[in-house]
Amino acid sequence: MFSCDPPPLVTVTLLFRSKTKFTDLPHVVTAVSLFLDASVELPLHVACQFGSLTLLDRIWNSSDVYTNTNNSKSDDTWSLRRFLRTDPHYKQYQFTQSME
Repeated sequence: MFSCDPPPLVTVTLLFRSKTKFTDLPHVVTAVSLFLDASVELPLHVACQFGSLTLLDRIWNSSDVYTNTNNSKSDDTWSLRRFLRTDPHYKQYQFTQSME
């Protein structure tokens, strides 16, 4: 199955590269990176102001865990990423705000 998870942050990758005990534990790098990556919680219209397709891809791909076809994230925690993927009105609002 194809995974759209965002790649780990470069700083986290570089940090753990020097820690040989973590070489065989890639999930640790991923977990730390996801914890530190606040960019994925930016509202889409704010991210559009930066003009970075990489940032928009990162936000969209990180919200993939909340789609109906992907049940790996079944908790009820609230986040902008979940809202973006589950509420069509919010998605339309973000699109409209992005076009301004």
